[in-house]
Amino acid sequence: MSVVLAVIGSGQLGSRHLQALKLLDRPSSVFVLDPNPQALRAASELFAQQSGESLVQSIQFVSDTAELPDAIDVAVVATGANARRKVLQHLLAHSRVRYLILEKFLFQEHADYVAVAARMREAATKSWVNCPRRMWPIYRKLKEVVPGGPLDYRVTGSAWGLGCNAIHFLDHAAFLSGSGEFTLQSSELDPEVVASRRDGYCEFSGRIRGESKDGTRVEIACDRAGTMPVVVTAWNQDMQLLVNETACTAVVAQRENGWQWESLTFAVPFQSQLTHVAVQQLLDRGNCELTPYELSASLHVSLLDVFLEHYRKHVDSHATCCPIT
Repeated sequence: MSVVLAVIGSGQLGSRHLQALKLLDRPSSVFVLDPNPQALRAASELFAQQSGESLVQSIQFVSDTAELPDAIDVAVVATGANARRKVLQHLLAHSRVRYLILEKFLFQEHADYVAVAARMREAATKSWVNCPRRMWPIYRKLKEVVPGGPLDYRVTGSAWGLGCNAIHFLDHAAFLSGSGEFTLQSSELDPEVVASRRDGYCEFSGRIRGESKDGTRVEIACDRAGTMPVVVTAWNQDMQLLVNETACTAVVAQRENGWQWESLTFAVPFQSQLTHVAVQQLLDRGNCELTPYELSASLHVSLLDVFLEHYRKHVDSHATCCPIT
């Protein structure tokens, strides 16, 4: 019997999720939903071009939620943040969904986090958020040398999109340290809020600092322009690591080894190499390596507080939502 999968939103990222589902280790029926016929056509062509054997038994490209099946095992929601709550409401009203994988940035308004959590509880749907550094082999390896507990975490680089992508690094800090709630500060963000490369959204640059309840300190810095590589450093009294994500190199030292540096190289996995792994984990054990919704929502809200405060100060003093995705 085949499992039933859905990809909601077939844009650039949704298409990568779809490519990964072609690698699933069991028979499946796949539904791809997008109201944009051009996006559906592009996703269909990309899926057809992917070489190799596949256990996908059928795939349907549809433009309306009513065309989805009544029961779905795993749905990946890869829409923009501005539409995600509405899309989820329609999806859960129509289909029984066992597991959800949601793209970030989750939502642009505070009320959405509570409302969606309540709707998922009502539907008995479990959900995870796609912050995939938790799945990267290099970080799972480095996690083994982090003893757990408070640490200092810093990421620096330029032009990587602070508003869009800071959640990846805050989640990464939470993953390495085991921390949950963070209090963040917006005072070092650059005053100018600029248009994003994605229509209808904005971007931020500058620096965010903060601390978790258990003492993990974070610094997330993104220069607006330039070619500075994305570099992650983390340290405490027992270890220090430095990862150049742009160059795919890392060094790590531990107190127990006399602080001798170990050098590592790695490859950053594409999304098309990850989604099927998370889906297989969900189907096999009801859990996966991605971030559970409750934890991710807390991290998202911490960042939303920072960005919305800054947006109100410099763009729209009456804004109730922050247009990031």
